[in-house]
Amino acid sequence: MPVVIERSRNTGVDVGRALACLFVVSCHANMAISANFIWFFQYGPLALMYFMVICGFVLAFPFCQPKPKETFDLALYFKKRAIRIVPAYYVAISLVVAVKAIGIACERSHSASELLWQAGSHLLFIHEWFGNTAYALNPAWHSMTLEAQYYALFPFLLFAFIRIGSPLVFLATVTFISLAYAALLARFGPTTNTLIAGLCFNRIFEFAAGMTVAGIFAARGESMRPKLLGIALVSMTTGGFLLHMESDLGGLLGMQALVLSAFIAFLFLGTRKATIPGISSIIGVGAYLGRISYSTFLVHASVGNAAMKLLLPFVKSSWGIWGVAGSFAAYIVLAHAAGVVFFTLVERPGSKLLSRWLG
Repeated sequence: MPVVIERSRNTGVDVGRALACLFVVSCHANMAISANFIWFFQYGPLALMYFMVICGFVLAFPFCQPKPKETFDLALYFKKRAIRIVPAYYVAISLVVAVKAIGIACERSHSASELLWQAGSHLLFIHEWFGNTAYALNPAWHSMTLEAQYYALFPFLLFAFIRIGSPLVFLATVTFISLAYAALLARFGPTTNTLIAGLCFNRIFEFAAGMTVAGIFAARGESMRPKLLGIALVSMTTGGFLLHMESDLGGLLGMQALVLSAFIAFLFLGTRKATIPGISSIIGVGAYLGRISYSTFLVHASVGNAAMKLLLPFVKSSWGIWGVAGSFAAYIVLAHAAGVVFFTLVERPGSKLLSRWLG
């Protein structure tokens, strides 16, 4: 498969990734303080959907360039995914398991065999398929199972994407498959979090939407902007309508549509350069936080929840609502600081080490 990779990054994609990560952190902070501090932060799935759109876009974009230079190598693709994802994730799992094993900052509520099963299911990226492992080690990590499935399916989706030829027809085809699977799951599937319910097919629209945007955006033709603006407008309108439907499927589709329109907006913002120095600096910080967002995602809940267990009993009784608000802010700051440290000390050197080892 033809490949050419652009060296420059789209700042809008990085800033959007940073804001999505901030939303995830805020949602978990809202849960940690047990006060429903801001009602909007109950909608954590929005950020997860946004991340999956980004994932589809980033993986597909190099293969959508008009002038190919390389061919798709399946082994190289999976090696790059492993280098990007595995080292930091495995270190984070090891740290959490070690903390739970000795009972630091939490109650020691796991037996050795249970903790071994928790660790093993997470290491194999299958923990979301089982009700007792999905959220056990870290509430944020349940999405790693979904992400791993997307990585496994990407070569097949890319083949279909190229063979179909039209990004919009590809998206329509995947949407139909996703809706059919969701309908079958609702009618005949289990009601609990099991293997079948944990498969990605009823959520694959998000990933395929990112691939579709990549195909249109990479073409750079005169029709690129009208097509993407049209998709954003239709998605925003449809999403608003579907959210008012009193059904789980309508709510899911509505959120997916709104997330797609938001991603396109940030993508376009990334094509423009900020000329105001202060704004440029803020965008630069946001882009950096977006680039390290994987590390922040991995460690924020563990660090934030541990801090809240120490902080909340004091501030709730002494400072009331201001203490809760301060705890909320402290959670967010500590989470991002931990992300910077983890990226510097673990993710970046770990990926380099695995890259050298794999050759």
